Amino acid sequence: MKDNSIKNNAIKSTLFVFLGQVFSRLLTFTKIIVLSRILTPADFGTIGIALLTYSTMEILTKTGFDEKLVQERELHDKLISTTWVVNIIRGFLIMIILVLGSRTIESFFNQPKIAQVTNIIAIAAFVKGLTNTKLILFQKKLQFKTLFLIDIGRILVDFFASVTFAIYLKNAMALALGYLFGTITYTLLSFTTKIGTPSFKFEYKTAMKMFKFGKWVWLASLLVFIVTNGDDAFVGKFLGITTLGLYQMAYKISTLVISDVTYVISKVSFPFYSLFQSNVKKLMKSYIHILKITAFIVTPLSLGIFVVADKLTLVFLGKSGLA
Repeated sequence: MKDNSIKNNAIKSTLFVFLGQVFSRLLTFTKIIVLSRILTPADFGTIGIALLTYSTMEILTKTGFDEKLVQERELHDKLISTTWVVNIIRGFLIMIILVLGSRTIESFFNQPKIAQVTNIIAIAAFVKGLTNTKLILFQKKLQFKTLFLIDIGRILVDFFASVTFAIYLKNAMALALGYLFGTITYTLLSFTTKIGTPSFKFEYKTAMKMFKFGKWVWLASLLVFIVTNGDDAFVGKFLGITTLGLYQMAYKISTLVISDVTYVISKVSFPFYSLFQSNVKKLMKSYIHILKITAFIVTPLSLGIFVVADKLTLVFLGKSGLA
């Protein structure tokens, strides 16, 4: 693939990922505004604990196989099939662990509703593991249009399901069910593309080869997770579920725009970098260039959000958020 073609694909990919994030955040804004008037901070704290527990299990069982598929120069069916089987087994194990440990989590945080919510998230974990691994081909080739459309379907179903269930249930189960329905939608749509379905075959030698790469992805992900989520566990345990709910909503509001920018750039940059893995000079030049762009965009946005923090809180959480 020529450099100009790669750059054009990267630009188009960035546009689709950006549009997806803009759409996602617009619905997230609306979702927070609507649900904060129906549900309590404790409800948001409950779903926050359930998702934190799920995220912890995802990190602890992360294989790095998906990242290896993006990094691999030539993809063979055995690589994709082995990854799919591993993802399914991983999703099943996470579901079992979450279900068996839900009561323990409930006791640890002293919140009676966490077990039920965690069980719903556990089902979503298994469903996510079934997702068509061949979707990675779109990411690898910097063709994000299909991924954009599939994610839009997930976001819409999550939004409408969460709001609908919140109106009737008026508790944290609404958020969990919205997440589950969104995950089911994403998994089903992943099999509607023209790329086909991977074979249900597992090859031990292939898995071991991929694990040599994946263990470093696991370690890096674990360190990032501890730094970015350790505070949630501390707040939930020692300050309570209600405080955690307010804390997480405030965090989401303050980082919405910034996290979108970094997400868009990182989503496209990894497959972009993998195309230059054999050319260290070009790889370093691309890395420095993208780093400068990220800093140029994120720095003023961070300062802007800091200045208008009170107004943002009032819009999203109402006067109770400023108390």
